[in-house]
Amino acid sequence: MRIGSGFVIVATWALIGLGLTAAMAPDPARMAGYFPAAYRTTFIDCPDFGGTRVAVLDRFLIAWYGGMLVAADEPSLYAASRRPDASHRESWRFDWLRTFHQPVFIRVDRLANGALSLTATRLDGKGGYSPGAVEARAHRTLTPQEEARFRAALQAADGLDLPPSSCQRGADGAEWIFEANDKGAYRYVHRWTPQDGPVRSLGETMIALTGWKLDPIY
Repeated sequence: MRIGSGFVIVATWALIGLGLTAAMAPDPARMAGYFPAAYRTTFIDCPDFGGTRVAVLDRFLIAWYGGMLVAADEPSLYAASRRPDASHRESWRFDWLRTFHQPVFIRVDRLANGALSLTATRLDGKGGYSPGAVEARAHRTLTPQEEARFRAALQAADGLDLPPSSCQRGADGAEWIFEANDKGAYRYVHRWTPQDGPVRSLGETMIALTGWKLDPIY
C-alpha cells in the first residue's frame, strides 16, 4: 500500500500487554508519528474469519511497533516521506519482530552518491514482549553485488506496492513489517510469518545483508 507525496497477531493480549508496558511508556507522540493516522480507519475484510473487518493498524499495534522502533532509535519513514525533499530520497526498512527472539531492524538508504547504505539494529529483548536495549548495530555501504541482490528481491516484491496487510494470523510467530519512503511515497506491508513468496524472499535477502546469525527464521 502506498501514500503518494503531495495483521495482525492473534495472541494472549494480557501476556503481550505486560511485556509491552515498557515499550509503550517512553514517548506516545513519537510512536504515533511512525505511521499515517489514516491507517486506524483503513480496514481490510477477512471473510474466512467470520467476515471480520480489521484496521490496518490499531492503537495497540501502533504502540507495539512504535515502541520497538523507539527502542531501536529508528527514524520514521512516514515522516521522511512528508519532507519537502522526500522525492530525492529512498529508504527501505524490514522490522522483524519474532515473538520469542530478538527484534531486528534492517534499513537500506540511498546515499547522495547513489550507493546504498545498510543500517542494522538488534535489540536484546523479545519481539512479543519488551524490546530491551540495543545489543548490536551495523552500518556499511553495500557492495554492487549486494545492491543487485537487494534490488532484484525488491522488484520481485513489486517494490512493496502491495496490500498493506493480510488476514493470515496466529498465536506465536513473527511480524514481518516492511516500510519505505520511496521518493515521497510511503509504503507499509505487514505479513505474519510468511512461509514463501516474494515478501519472504525480500526479508531473507535483507537478513543475509546483516552478516549476523539470526536463526531461527520464522
